[in-house]
Amino acid sequence: TNAGIYMQVIPETLSPSFFSPGNVDSAILILPYTGYTYGDSSSSATPQSFNVYKLTDPLYIDSNYNATQSLAYDPGTIYGTVSNVNFQKLSDSVFMDGRYRGPMLRIKLDISSGSPLYTNLSSASSASDVTTFLDAFRGVYIEHSDTFQSNTKSIPYFQLDGVDTYSHAGILVYHHDASTVGEQIFQYYFDIQTCAHYNKITRNYSGSLAQSLFTSN
Repeated sequence: TNAGIYMQVIPETLSPSFFSPGNVDSAILILPYTGYTYGDSSSSATPQSFNVYKLTDPLYIDSNYNATQSLAYDPGTIYGTVSNVNFQKLSDSVFMDGRYRGPMLRIKLDISSGSPLYTNLSSASSASDVTTFLDAFRGVYIEHSDTFQSNTKSIPYFQLDGVDTYSHAGILVYHHDASTVGEQIFQYYFDIQTCAHYNKITRNYSGSLAQSLFTSN
């Protein structure tokens, strides 16, 4: 079984002004971890890897999606990747931006000037309303990159909606400008009232006892 997350995010404020050459320093995608894994919890220490892709199909908050449904994403545009994630260790709090935060998966994103993420976010961030933003930046698709790895028998459970910057799933952009002192953080976050999301579940029954039950005669 392999799982992926389709997810929209919205900006904390519309029309941010920090997208200028040299002002954007870095970005990460955060997924708050509940500490729960589906499947064989004893294998949660097995290193796992994840990719973050550009979503090309639109998502709609008023639409229903099922776990076998696939929306188009750009496999050639990987916003970021993380390897060797041990979910037993991920249950600990993390020291981040000056204090300890709750457990989370952090994926470093490439937001260097001219990168796909920089280009897509800076273009979308000129939107004057949330609907226009979501049409321009359709979201991300996060998938386990070790598809159907036989020795990984657990799927982590993440919380998307939260109450503050570090409990919401989303993208944090670190930036600076001449008018402020020190590095600033701008959040593109998942909001359950505005953003659509769903989990895609893929199963491979090859070699299993169930294979014959799903084989057409």
